[in-house]
Parts: sequence; structure tokens; C-alpha cells
Amino acid sequence: MKKVKVTQTAREDMRDIVTNLANMDLTAAVNVLNAIDEKIELLKHSPNIGFLPKDDILVNKGYKLLTAYNYLIFHVELVDCIEVRYVIHGSCDYAGLVK
Repeated sequence: MKKVKVTQTAREDMRDIVTNLANMDLTAAVNVLNAIDEKIELLKHSPNIGFLPKDDILVNKGYKLLTAYNYLIFHVELVDCIEVRYVIHGSCDYAGLVK
């Protein structure tokens, strides 16, 4: 089993997602957070899961993506862990956000 590290940036992304959703629908916020957490937990057991982003620069930096509802979970595999770096809405211009 590989260790998974969630960066401060990803934690802030998740906090912002939950805060924004909770203002509209608390149940939706809880469901989305649980789905994101489940996907992150999957990385411990299956570190190779995910798909490659469409942006070649992100691919060359080693990023892979997981989805949870409409959110993208950006992660990279390092020597000692899987690092979750960003969690953003799929409609965002993610190539510009994570470069």
C-alpha cells in the first residue's frame, strides 16, 4: 500500500468546494466530499489509477486525474507517495491553474 499525501492546496480546494456547495445544498456538499475522499483512498491501494490530462505539459509533469462528480482530482506519483495536489471543478481551465 502506498502512502497518499494531500497537499495544503488540495485541502483548501476541498474546503472551498464544500463551503460553496453547503451554501446551496448541505447534502450535496457531504456527498461530493465523501466521493472525493473515497477516490483519494483508492489511490492507496491502486496508485496507477486515473487518466491522463489532455494537456501535454501536465502529462509531462506526471499528473493523472480522478473524477468525483464534476470535480477533478490531480495527483502525481512520487518515489515515496502519491501526492494529491489539486481538486477543481471540471469546467475550470485546469491547464492554466496547475502549471
